[in-house]
Amino acid sequence: MSGWYVTANDIKVWTASNKRRAEEKLPLLVKKLILASCAPKKIDFPSGDSIAIGGWDGILEVDEGDDFIPSGTSGWEFGTNEDVKGKADDDYSKRSTNPSPLDFESSSFVFVTSRLWTKRDNWVRSKQNDNKWKDVKALNAESLQEWLEQCPAVHRWFSELIGKRCIDLWDIEQGWNVFSNFTSVPLNTEFFLHNREEEAKELKRLLHGDPSIYRIKSRSINEAYGFILSVIKEASGLSPRCLIVKTQSAWDMIANSDQNLILVPQGFQPIGLGAAVNKGHTVLIAVDEKNTENFSINLTHQSRLIRQAAIEKLGFSETESSVIWNDTKGYIEPIIRHPLIKPNDKLKPLWPQNYPNNVLFSIFFATEWVEDDSKDKEIMELLSGLPYEEFEKIVIELSNVEDPPIRKIGAVWQVISKMDLWLLIAPKIARPYLDSFSESLEKVLSDLDPSYELPPEERIMASVKGLTPQYSQKLKHGLSDSMAILSAYGDEYSDQIGGDKPSEILNYLVKQLFEKNQNTKFWYSINNIIPLIAESTPDAFLDAVESASYGEKPPLLGLFQTENDSIFGNCNHSGLLWGIELISWNKKYMAKASLCLARLSEIDPGGKWSNRPFNSLIDMYLGWINNTSATHDERIMVLESVLIPNHSKITWQLITKLLPGNTGTTSGICKPRYREWSSSSDIRPPQKLYSGYIKALVNIMLKEMECNFAERIPDVLENFDSCTAEQQDSTIEQLLSINISEVNMDVRENILNELREILANHREFPDAKWSWPESLLGKLEKVYNYYNHNDHIKSNVYLFNDYWPRMIEPIKRKEMDYKERGKLLLQKRVSTLDSLYVKHGIEEFLS
Repeated sequence: MSGWYVTANDIKVWTASNKRRAEEKLPLLVKKLILASCAPKKIDFPSGDSIAIGGWDGILEVDEGDDFIPSGTSGWEFGTNEDVKGKADDDYSKRSTNPSPLDFESSSFVFVTSRLWTKRDNWVRSKQNDNKWKDVKALNAESLQEWLEQCPAVHRWFSELIGKRCIDLWDIEQGWNVFSNFTSVPLNTEFFLHNREEEAKELKRLLHGDPSIYRIKSRSINEAYGFILSVIKEASGLSPRCLIVKTQSAWDMIANSDQNLILVPQGFQPIGLGAAVNKGHTVLIAVDEKNTENFSINLTHQSRLIRQAAIEKLGFSETESSVIWNDTKGYIEPIIRHPLIKPNDKLKPLWPQNYPNNVLFSIFFATEWVEDDSKDKEIMELLSGLPYEEFEKIVIELSNVEDPPIRKIGAVWQVISKMDLWLLIAPKIARPYLDSFSESLEKVLSDLDPSYELPPEERIMASVKGLTPQYSQKLKHGLSDSMAILSAYGDEYSDQIGGDKPSEILNYLVKQLFEKNQNTKFWYSINNIIPLIAESTPDAFLDAVESASYGEKPPLLGLFQTENDSIFGNCNHSGLLWGIELISWNKKYMAKASLCLARLSEIDPGGKWSNRPFNSLIDMYLGWINNTSATHDERIMVLESVLIPNHSKITWQLITKLLPGNTGTTSGICKPRYREWSSSSDIRPPQKLYSGYIKALVNIMLKEMECNFAERIPDVLENFDSCTAEQQDSTIEQLLSINISEVNMDVRENILNELREILANHREFPDAKWSWPESLLGKLEKVYNYYNHNDHIKSNVYLFNDYWPRMIEPIKRKEMDYKERGKLLLQKRVSTLDSLYVKHGIEEFLS
């Protein structure tokens, strides 16, 4: 703490030279020390201009106190006068005469001064001898020094307050002040926390738990860092424990503290994370998507409408926020450079003008590449048009400029903020750069993964056996991501490349790529990047899926068959499903995406992974949540006019799964990374819309039931409670109108079993909220009797098929115990056997 260590004499001098400021800040200092030391049940310590409002200077309630804080309830008074004893006596006398709202027996009196008070202990003993209060405490400058030593975050804040600076260790207020004032229009916590309520709640939960390392991930480290600061700043119980650490030396010093701190490293990767946690500290690290370690909270990129609303929190009008979004696409680095935000520190860098465009576009297109991978280096030469040694020399120089676009971690070169780089260089795009990108993309995406040739259980050992793709996964992902950005945002620069739209150029490239690689091995090789390919070129991708799902041996059937049942197996079709899901957010592609998933559901052999095409269909069409931008009416239209004519069986199964009670959970579906396809949908629709959707689904069921009565009537009966009263009556009427002699015996049995189950359930619990009225049950019993067998033996055999058979007049469990029910069931069986014997005789009965 050398340089910013606060002594009792420092506190005394500060008080003497800044008495008014000391009067304002002393209550705040003590409040922060209390919050850093315990979790109060109640704390009320006015400070600043509020110190003159009358009443106690502070009231506190804690379960357990310490050397500085009394247990239970306490009233606090503060003084900065030179005559410390006189001020203490006056306050003690005043509060002992009128302690309201406290009472003497259960409350303690505390006097705090920022002066040196040599006879403090004598004063405390004399007041304790009065036996007026539960306890009496007094704190002076020396006490405050000791207390500050135990609370490093507050210590750091107070040292800055009295003018003792530390450049490599900041309290939360200093960290926020620096960060929020990058711009003349200050950033605020409302901007970072807008529509992040659940994430903020989760972070606070983690910070109140056991010490650990928590990584907060976003596409931008600045976004994650701003979120962390905002959550802690808004939580008064957390901010006094938080320190932003700027250097390794500061980390080594503060991590050794015995107080439980929240440490936020900023601008460096600290060594000794485990040691800090072992000392009881919680570590928060802001990371971007290039970080491969486990994260605790993921801040997804917000849709346009949500991000514009967040920008409005900075004081901008709806029109201004729309302009800012259009110029920045909602990414934090471009936002804080925007002219309307008026940047102070984050000015537009000079390197876009000072470095060759071919180099800048090559690092943008690649995003990441491995320096010691010869094939990655070949692609960088192709992209830049330079020998790698010459290219790397420029990149190294570029990485050392102020506010660089690229960094090197180990052997990996990484773009720091990709959207920031794109927006800075996009106006300079030209056809030669796009051509070199297209050629590179074709080479890298055509690279097949040799691990496909291994038995599924051996693929985990592929790297050990040297069976890996030629190009690194980092480069493959980076190029695919650049393709998605170009397709989403590049068309506005089409005039600079001869009028051709990048989205159309890339769609043709991908179409050709799939046509040349109509095999399972290719789909297996691109699994991890399929979502980016799908988002970039939805038309070419859906055409390829459709083509690869038909034929004698569909390539995508082979992809499902690569699934391994071992615990180390991968889901090699996850990217395929996510790609179709994210495209379905665009209503233009909803029908075709549905057809693709329906076909894949037909050929899917099943497996251990829950990520199946049929489950994707269910998630897309759920009515109680919107996993699509299509309205409920549009979903019904696709079901009726597209899915049923082409995939009737799958659609029937889908509809039954969409009815209430059959699918109560969803993890959602994959969303596009850059396209604004999913931004306009409300997550939870109004109940009226959902009810109308269910009614429409049941109408489809009743209509389609006629196409395959034998197989489908049990599903209708099983979901009978999803029908409206009108639909129920219509179904009952239809069931009673059928010529019973034309109904297959097995179908009749299925109908009878389903009706027995329904009648038994509802009649056994007539008072339950879910139970149907007897008027409806009577109608269903009429159907039961209509379908029941005339043969006395067949109509009663169900009594002997199960240990506890379901009966239309059930034995009610609520009214008797287990033994009594067993006795009645036995009597029912014996009575039935007697009746059968009398009617049929022993010979026919036994036959």
